[in-house]
Amino acid sequence: LPSIMAELPLTLNTTIDLASQGINAQAFKFNSLTMESDKYISIKDTAPDGTAQVVVVDMHNNNAVNKRPMKAEATLMNPQDNIIALKAATEGQPGHFVQIFNLDTKEKLGVY
Repeated sequence: LPSIMAELPLTLNTTIDLASQGINAQAFKFNSLTMESDKYISIKDTAPDGTAQVVVVDMHNNNAVNKRPMKAEATLMNPQDNIIALKAATEGQPGHFVQIFNLDTKEKLGVY
């Protein structure tokens, strides 16, 4: 097997162990974790106390992990800027909405 791997056109390396960062292993699936580019990983997770949280890993900033208490069904990071889109259910009504935030300025950019 090592000789086969030497012939492959890419090399795989572990850059961060998300479980060692306190992220629940149940969040390691397609509907909870997204990686839109080589810059950000966003995870919809549950904190140890049971509250909903969104975790953003900045791969270009020494794998900085930022955890924020937020309810979301899905998260999506802008591939270049520290901007996140959160999809959530509208409480008491059918349907969903999307909120967009600039995480650097903590500014809400829009609700759709």
